Amino acid sequence: YTSPPVIEFMVTPEEIRDGQAAKLLWNVTGATKIVIEGIGEVAAKGKKVIRPNPPTQYYILKATGRGGEVAKVVSVKVNKN
Repeated sequence: YTSPPVIEFMVTPEEIRDGQAAKLLWNVTGATKIVIEGIGEVAAKGKKVIRPNPPTQYYILKATGRGGEVAKVVSVKVNKN
């Protein structure tokens, strides 16, 4: 039995004003391919500065490994100025 990939995926801060930046942080173990929708394939561990659009932007990380595919979603609430 091969366990599925383990995903740690978060965004900080979870709420910003329009035009501000937030940061995606991730750490994935047990995956051979990791993709963040809208960003592309990424390394197993990393961070990326993002500039989300209002009202809410969703980011989906998909990790594929021998044990299957796992996905996790985070979101950023963007308030209009």
